[in-house]
Amino acid sequence: MKLRSLVGGMTVGALLFAAAPQNCFASLTASQRAADFNELATTFERNYGPLRLKAQTIGLNWEKNKANFLARVNSAKNDTEFYQILAQFLASLHDAHVSSTVPSTYSSKLGFLCDYIEGKVVIDQINPLRLPTSLFPFKKGDQLISIDGVPVEQLMAQLSLTDNTGNEITTKRIAAARLTSRSEAVGFAVPEGVSTVTVLPKGAAIPITITATWIVSGTPVTNLDDLSKLLESAPIVNSIQASSGGDSLSDSIQKLPLYNIGMPKDKMADWKQAGITDVGNAKSMFDLPAGATTIDTVSMTAAIYQAGGKKIGILRVPSYEGDDLMSDIATAIQQLQDQTDVLVLDQTNNPGGSVALVSQLVSIFADKSYKDMNFALRPSMEWANQIDQINQQITTALSTDPKDVGANALQARFAYLAKAIRTGMEQQQFLISPVSLDLQNGYGMIQPQSTVRYTKPVLLLINELDFSGGDAFPAIMQDNGRATTFGQNTNGAGGNVAEYGPLTNSYFKFALTQSLMVRPNGAYVENKGVSADIPYQITEDDFENGYHAYTLAFTQAALKLVGVDSTIPQLQAEQDAIAAKAAADAKNKSATAVISNAIGLNLSKFIGN
Repeated sequence: MKLRSLVGGMTVGALLFAAAPQNCFASLTASQRAADFNELATTFERNYGPLRLKAQTIGLNWEKNKANFLARVNSAKNDTEFYQILAQFLASLHDAHVSSTVPSTYSSKLGFLCDYIEGKVVIDQINPLRLPTSLFPFKKGDQLISIDGVPVEQLMAQLSLTDNTGNEITTKRIAAARLTSRSEAVGFAVPEGVSTVTVLPKGAAIPITITATWIVSGTPVTNLDDLSKLLESAPIVNSIQASSGGDSLSDSIQKLPLYNIGMPKDKMADWKQAGITDVGNAKSMFDLPAGATTIDTVSMTAAIYQAGGKKIGILRVPSYEGDDLMSDIATAIQQLQDQTDVLVLDQTNNPGGSVALVSQLVSIFADKSYKDMNFALRPSMEWANQIDQINQQITTALSTDPKDVGANALQARFAYLAKAIRTGMEQQQFLISPVSLDLQNGYGMIQPQSTVRYTKPVLLLINELDFSGGDAFPAIMQDNGRATTFGQNTNGAGGNVAEYGPLTNSYFKFALTQSLMVRPNGAYVENKGVSADIPYQITEDDFENGYHAYTLAFTQAALKLVGVDSTIPQLQAEQDAIAAKAAADAKNKSATAVISNAIGLNLSKFIGN
């Protein structure tokens, strides 16, 4: 059914959750749907770390919420609606880690992307091949007012029922991106046909309404011949992954879900498709200040610039995963330590990653023993079995080399963790006492790096698109007094993540938070995040002009850390002077090149004669 034919007289709810094409395979029975929903709910009841905390943070009544969604499952008209209900059930937990994966490849896009800035939905990017200026006379920064006559605020509220991160600003930014890009794989209805789009150009008094066509790709879940084919190469990952070559003990530990404090891969892939590409990007979102010298030997943004008579370093931390992350950071830090007075550490838009890598990065900045992040775990047979597998590998390693120092240390740590979990199960504890999950390193304490360290003041840039490990790092740095945070509150995705499924009948997969992060100061991270010591809200001017005012503001804040008080106008004048000198130098260089070329030509003619 085309979206265009639905617009007249339909509610926004019907518009967003319209019926899909008829099934080409046998539909799930009502009892199968109910069974899968109960399987899903039971998995959360047994494994979801923040379950009881949600009553405090978002007012969740689990039993009432479960009963309401089961009633909706029992009333579902088709499988498509059933999948949407499952996704909304998980979104009702307001947890960025919790994700839904529907067995579908179906999606649609309008050809432009949006963001949420200063309370407005504004156009971010436009595909000029799909929407040339003659058909779409808008530009970045113009305000999107409505789609098919429905105000964007109303549409975003409905979209947030299917993806709610627990942070209001984060959720609105993601919903703004989804206004023009929908995927059935994460539980959204996929629009088709032609929509009217109303936009208020910047500086205009009257909005303009045009039409745009949803470009559809993939196959709806109800048209797939064999749902299992989508998942046959994707193993259940809430266990240690096997390796044909045989993993080392260290590799096996790194694969444990207890080490994972990063966003689920399926959710990251969906965000990228929706145009949320800053998250995990190796390059900073802002333009470098005038005169900045880049460090080109590393993969992420790294640079040095002058302001207020000081040298300021910039280093991007895009995530806490990847084999080359720490080596690249170490390379940059060696130069930044020698050549700067203060460091701006850009950890915005960070999806997290590994418990171990977070702790390793902190060690580069530590000037003494620091308290690490701890985790309150749900005691369960799943945890016990995973740790038993590791203990078996440790025993094997020690049988080969009884003097293996690493294996001996790990044996004691995993034995303690195994005992704490089994005791928790015996005593029917909901959560065990917080423990460190960085079992291979400091185990609760972070020691200063012995080879590479940055010892000078640090200004840490954070925002609402920092998740999980992106919450953990600033929390550790802030609680240990090592960094001043600047920007917006981090998301508040507080725990380790594991993926589950597929469910028995529907092939629905999902991810959940198994534990609760406990900060060094004793506070939970879930639904709270880390606050900015120096708040800064991104403006429309930032969004449209390379975040220039943002760079001036963090430059001012960084200088204060080294005793320099500069005003924004002073910094702007200094930047203008540097830019003007650079332009003049470039002009002179160009003129010199022209003269040199002319002399060379004349000389060649002379020699030729």
